[in-house]
Amino acid sequence: HRSKQFFFCEGINTMYLVDLLLLLLWIHAAIATVTCPGQFTLFGEQCLQVLLSPRRTWKQARDKCQVSGTGGKLAELPDTTHIIDYIVTEKISNRSTFWVGAEWNTIAKEFLWITSGSKVGNWDAGEPNLGGIGENCVELVARTGKYNDNNCTQKFSTICEVAVPPVHGSTYIMIGTTTSVLLVVVIFLSIIAAYFIKKRKEN
Repeated sequence: HRSKQFFFCEGINTMYLVDLLLLLLWIHAAIATVTCPGQFTLFGEQCLQVLLSPRRTWKQARDKCQVSGTGGKLAELPDTTHIIDYIVTEKISNRSTFWVGAEWNTIAKEFLWITSGSKVGNWDAGEPNLGGIGENCVELVARTGKYNDNNCTQKFSTICEVAVPPVHGSTYIMIGTTTSVLLVVVIFLSIIAAYFIKKRKEN
């Protein structure tokens, strides 16, 4: 029985182990892929849609986003890195400006994201400067990748957001983590197997 076990180990082709590891990595990558609904695209960890035209007032932009998909809203973008990379890649004019989901809060007396209630940061130099006295909505300035307060009746492009589909939420995390653990176990067992094969050949 012992000799058969060693015969089995000796018959293992190292390339098979490598192929198995690559297959597991591919499965893990496939599971980890998030698919955004409809016309929305994944930017970092958010499903966003850039609407260059027609230009809309802030209220029109908000209303448009609400009908663009389930749970649609004007985008909340604490980090603008991914969307600015997209603007550059797609050669969108750096003079473009986009309404986002933040406005002047009359109670807090500052600009807040309308969904999370968090304070808006990443302002352009000298901004905000007229919050509460005429410029109560927030725009993203493509040229700088930063925010500016502006009159809500101005017409700009729009960035909408929908939630990442739940099926890729907790399920994605659970399956992805399980696959990662399995991958580590397989690698560990492969190393042990390789060690015994080497020792057996030396003897």
